[in-house]
Amino acid sequence: MKKVFTLLVFFLCVFCYANEICNMQGLSYTQRGILEIDGNEDMVNIYVKASKKGTLMQMDSTFGTFCKLGVDNDGAIFLLEAQIPFKEDWVREYVYRDFLIILGIKNFTEDENYIIQFSDLKNLENLDKKIPEKIFIKDKNYSLKLNLLNVKKKQ
Repeated sequence: MKKVFTLLVFFLCVFCYANEICNMQGLSYTQRGILEIDGNEDMVNIYVKASKKGTLMQMDSTFGTFCKLGVDNDGAIFLLEAQIPFKEDWVREYVYRDFLIILGIKNFTEDENYIIQFSDLKNLENLDKKIPEKIFIKDKNYSLKLNLLNVKKKQ
């Protein structure tokens, strides 16, 4: 279960590249990737929807929905749901941390137990920002490799 928790955290990838925060706030997008916990891999899909209230995220796997997390534009949680095998504590500690970094609300500090790499930055049409097409997150308990599938909405 610790691996699944770590997987969830991976999914909430942090967006930081060359000392520049990649702000995903205001975007709706889909990511797909591989979550690895203790050598066990599972495919995950992450769905993110932006609204005026804030940003909602849902992580699904072959086991079903792992979690749902909603944060307002200042980073306060307004929705937090965890499904077995994930626990609310995991979502609150790991997924929430990663999600805030991805959205550009929280700064990221890398150390030997927590690494985030962003690659293949691309410009979005009619938007003055770059976003990573690939994200790699490694924590002492898990690793997550994500690929951006599409950006659904620009606000």
